[in-house]
Amino acid sequence: MTKAKKPLRSSRSYGPKDKDGFIHRSWMKSQGLPQDAFDGRPVIGICNTWSELTPCNAGLRDVADHVKRGVWEAGGVPLEFPAMSLGETQMRPTAMLFRNLLAMEVEESIRANPIDAVVLLGGCDKTQPGLLMGAASAGVPCIFLASGPATPRSMTGGQLGNAVKCKPGGPNDYIYVVVQEAVWEALAKRIGPDVGHPELATDARFAKIGDRRKNQNEVWRMLDQFGSKYTKREMMVILNELDVPCGPIMSTEDLANDEHVRGREMYVELDHPQRGKWQNVGMPIKLSASPAKIERSPTLGEHTDEILKEVLGFSDADIAAKKAAGAFSLPPKTK
Repeated sequence: MTKAKKPLRSSRSYGPKDKDGFIHRSWMKSQGLPQDAFDGRPVIGICNTWSELTPCNAGLRDVADHVKRGVWEAGGVPLEFPAMSLGETQMRPTAMLFRNLLAMEVEESIRANPIDAVVLLGGCDKTQPGLLMGAASAGVPCIFLASGPATPRSMTGGQLGNAVKCKPGGPNDYIYVVVQEAVWEALAKRIGPDVGHPELATDARFAKIGDRRKNQNEVWRMLDQFGSKYTKREMMVILNELDVPCGPIMSTEDLANDEHVRGREMYVELDHPQRGKWQNVGMPIKLSASPAKIERSPTLGEHTDEILKEVLGFSDADIAAKKAAGAFSLPPKTK
């Protein structure tokens, strides 16, 4: 039996052939959108955290243009909207204090607008979880697109860093590697023989950081070739023995099953009487004297009696009388 498709969220605003639908469509078309933009196509929000105050996100203007073209080619309607940009290098006292504010902004921006799905654009390490938390709470399909390598933080260009693809070659099988000057010789001796270049450590094309920067495409090609034989965890063990800075790029599933993440209660299981059990993001800041407890959201009207008694001072008889009069009745469900 085939399952009926769920109506698009955007169809409630752009689909009706009444006055309200006409107003919604005409305002959007005034921006130059084509006549058939709202003929039932999904509206894809592009949540952009571009800011010149956040160097990690400085390239997202161009990224957003590419995403828009991709959405159009796939048959959707891309609509870009801004979100707070969190840059650890500039914000005081710390960007962490604003992460949840970003999550709230993203959630409400999605909820309040006729968006069917969203592409999240971000780069800085507080921006990424803020975007994902907001989209997850809004409950729409989403995909996160990282901004890529940040601008080098050194007048001489900084150290080389990039994501290296590992076995088995899936979308999340990567490890981020920083090739520092001090570790190059040991790294070259380790990977050289395995990639058909046993003299890599003495190759003049890669002798110094400036040489490796000029030939970095070849450096990353060889590391990708070497990494294709190992999982990202195996690769991390190999590189740790050489003191090469590295870390696995973890998917949401990786994080949910990670022993350290679980031990720190960064993911907690909640049980909702209507939704059932699910995993929720925990509190990242741990304070011994004031621990934060993550609880499920209440159901509609669940705490009405409690609030009426403890806050407003109503008696049981007062509450019963008002319920009988229909003051607290639940709204009828719409099909």
